[in-house]
Amino acid sequence: MAAFGQPAKAAPAAYLDWVVFAPGGVQAWSARAPLVMTVSMGAAPATHLLARSTLMEEQTNQLFGGGVLTVCSKPFLTDCGPVAEVAAGQPVQLYLHPKYPPAPGKYTGTVQLFAAEGRSEPATVTVYVTSGLWKFWGLIALALGLAASAILTVGVRNGLQRAQLLAPANTLEDAFADLEARLPSQSDRVEQTRDTIRAWRENLSTRQLEAAGYVPRRFAVAAATIDKAAAYQDWLNRGSAAASALDRLLGGFQALAAAERALPDDADHLVRSTVEAAWSEIDALSANARSDLPNAVVIPEVDAAIAGVLTQLRRRVSQPSADLLLPPLRRKSERIRFQISSYSLATWLFVALITFVVGAYALVLARPEFGRVQDYVVSFLWAFALPSAAAQLAQLSPSSLAASMGVARPTSG
Repeated sequence: MAAFGQPAKAAPAAYLDWVVFAPGGVQAWSARAPLVMTVSMGAAPATHLLARSTLMEEQTNQLFGGGVLTVCSKPFLTDCGPVAEVAAGQPVQLYLHPKYPPAPGKYTGTVQLFAAEGRSEPATVTVYVTSGLWKFWGLIALALGLAASAILTVGVRNGLQRAQLLAPANTLEDAFADLEARLPSQSDRVEQTRDTIRAWRENLSTRQLEAAGYVPRRFAVAAATIDKAAAYQDWLNRGSAAASALDRLLGGFQALAAAERALPDDADHLVRSTVEAAWSEIDALSANARSDLPNAVVIPEVDAAIAGVLTQLRRRVSQPSADLLLPPLRRKSERIRFQISSYSLATWLFVALITFVVGAYALVLARPEFGRVQDYVVSFLWAFALPSAAAQLAQLSPSSLAASMGVARPTSG
């Protein structure tokens, strides 16, 4: 059996005296690049040439073009020019086209020429089948892998970061919800306090935190910055102080309600007006805990103001001081610490670029048999896995961790 690039061995009587060459023994086939053979005829001519092959794809075991090859004197099948006769002693270059377009892959086997006068000895050849279109889809598979990796990386990163950043805000929002539920039933007496609580609840909502830049959106590329983290911490501290102050106001309302219940049924209008004015004064103190104020409310000042109102009320209605003492603050603080997970976009893009360039060359462009299903799967997984792994390594490094923040949640208990 003759190898491509080497002359055929001395043929038995059944074989024609041909010397068959194929450049290099390895060829790449495409619709525009057929298999090329150079035949140097012996003493006898050859007519009506045909070709057969045993080329088989090494993984799928499919025959190259069904095993039947068309012999042409010109490169393009549309202008084939069937070879009717090859004169004796003359070299001729033949172009072989498969009967059916072969699937992409690496084919190995033999090619043998037949003529009316006899046949040549089989020659061994390796054929790679691919196309620019298949390689283009390979590059698309790499790009899709990178896109999937980016979506997963950003989605998981932001999901974790959002959960960590929302935890203290949700805790504070729950605290304000508890305060609103504890408000006295006389809504007209505590209207300012209720509005202040609801404004804080709205400003602590996920939508408002995203708008302020404190919490990243679900697929935001940029992570929270140090400046934003500091501003967010200050915002949470102000919310915590406001919740504590409002909790003290509710204690004042409880004292007023108790004083009102203790009034005799025949209390005059002046006494009842004095009590009503005390409700308004304590309700007005909620303005010190508004969410739009730049500084946190000072709890001792609120305590002093509430105590002043209750003391003045006690004097005017001549009620024992024990009935108008500010109830002890019943609260406990839950300290929440969390970490802001951040990634460097520039680092990820660099990893993505290296992944794409290396993958495009090593997996697609440099592989003459590219186009099989497993080729696309490998390209996708390559682009999907490498950036994700690099991002996880970056996440584990100490330099990628943001400073921890905390917030106290005042609760009644």
